[in-house]
Amino acid sequence: MYENTRARPSADLLERLREGKRQWRCNMAARPIEEKIAILLEMQKRLYPILCQRGRPRPWERPWEITT
Repeated sequence: MYENTRARPSADLLERLREGKRQWRCNMAARPIEEKIAILLEMQKRLYPILCQRGRPRPWERPWEITT
């Protein structure tokens, strides 16, 4: 049979990753809502071409058209 030869991440690495994620969440929570929405809109715009390559995007997958 096959042996699992993948290296397991160390406990130290996992803890650093968890701490980084906690810090990222705290930073995101502290941002104003306008900035959070701007980040969301940017992510939608970046994802849309990928969705188009996979086929016709559904109406709810299109980026929001918001003017400021």
